[in-house]
This record gives sequence, structure tokens and C-alpha cells, in this order.
Amino acid sequence: MLLSIEPDGPVPMYQQIRDRIVEAIADGQLPTGSGLPATRQLAVDLGIPQHTVRRPAAPGGRSAGTRRLPRGLDQ
Repeated sequence: MLLSIEPDGPVPMYQQIRDRIVEAIADGQLPTGSGLPATRQLAVDLGIPQHTVRRPAAPGGRSAGTRRLPRGLDQ
């Protein structure tokens, strides 16, 4: 999944990540039941800190109809 964010834009990066995921779900680019990249991998791909990638999912690990799986269960 390719996300496009503007690190220097007026919208915080964590909000941009959440918005892009919501848009991908709404547009059908991210079908129900499909997985997102691991937070570590997404952070590397975007060149941003891992905690920034985790923030859209906090609190409770849910956002935009997503849920986090424990490590090893996403295979």
C-alpha cells in the first residue's frame, strides 16, 4: 500500500496517514479484511518515526474500522 503524505504540510503526519487509509477504504483500494503494512515497515517506507505511524490507531488500537493484531497473527 502506497501512502502519500506531506511531512511539511499544515496537517499533522499522523492525521494524513489516517486520512489516506480512510480514503483507500472508501475508494475500494483497501478491501475489507485486507491487511495494512506493519507499523515499523510503514514508518521505514515513509521515512518517519514509528510512533507517528502508531498514533492514528490510538487509543485502543482502532481507527477507521481497523484493528491491530498481535505480532505473528498477521501472517
